[in-house]
Amino acid sequence: MYIRTFRLRKKHITLAAALAAALATCLIWAAVGHGGRAEAAAAPQAAVRLPVLMYHHILKDTAKSGTYVITPDLLEGDLKYLRDNGYTAVTPGELIAFEQGGELPEKPVMLTFDDGYLSFEVYAMPLIEKYDFKAVVSTVSAYTDRYSEAEDEHVAYAHLSWEDLSDLLESGRVELANHSYDMHSIEGRRGTTKRSDESAAAYKKALYEDVLKAQRLFSQHLGTEPVTFTYPFGAFCEEELPMIEDMGFLCTLSCTEGINELTRAPGELFLLKRANRSPEFDLAAFLGG
Repeated sequence: MYIRTFRLRKKHITLAAALAAALATCLIWAAVGHGGRAEAAAAPQAAVRLPVLMYHHILKDTAKSGTYVITPDLLEGDLKYLRDNGYTAVTPGELIAFEQGGELPEKPVMLTFDDGYLSFEVYAMPLIEKYDFKAVVSTVSAYTDRYSEAEDEHVAYAHLSWEDLSDLLESGRVELANHSYDMHSIEGRRGTTKRSDESAAAYKKALYEDVLKAQRLFSQHLGTEPVTFTYPFGAFCEEELPMIEDMGFLCTLSCTEGINELTRAPGELFLLKRANRSPEFDLAAFLGG
């Protein structure tokens, strides 16, 4: 059973964990070639429905529930419903393998948790293990840096540290996504989008510096880099799309609601649709049953 251990933070992950994480990333890159998208696409197939659920903060206090906060009980209800109705959780790495000719389970679903809240490890991970699921955690690396230094573990607001992320990776049930280094804001610019008063050159410089800084930190602390980019607030601009792909990402997550239909068509893992899980959200209706 996954139990979070409260301890003094270690300065380094074990060599074995780092090598294992690095090997996993190398295997993904070997499967897809060097240009981001696959060099040779696998044969098309009948469409596979892929619902993607988007969660954020999880707290026991129902008074705090809202658009981006749900209770552990509500999350457990979702996982039980998904398990009882035959769904199997998949990760972006498995979607990438599918694009190259691999197989997906009969009823795949992807569970995504944005912003890297500590509440994911405290409340969600034990449930994910209980119901035999996997999850994608999108972290804002500036928050990870901050809470790694502060060692503030108040579940009401704290974010995951690098040590926490190492533990989650070692569980084998979590894949990480880049949610920017420090562009998770609507002040000045909305997320990673271009400002109206910004030149194309200045925007490109700002975007590359921020996103690649996060990638370097993943490599430094965890020995691996995410292949998935999650757009802060789901906001993106046309100029941004080719730049995110140029940085080596093979999958991106949007906030556009809907069910994805995967046929191994080129580029279909970019801007995957998701549905935000608020207390009012009807999971059964969204899934079509």
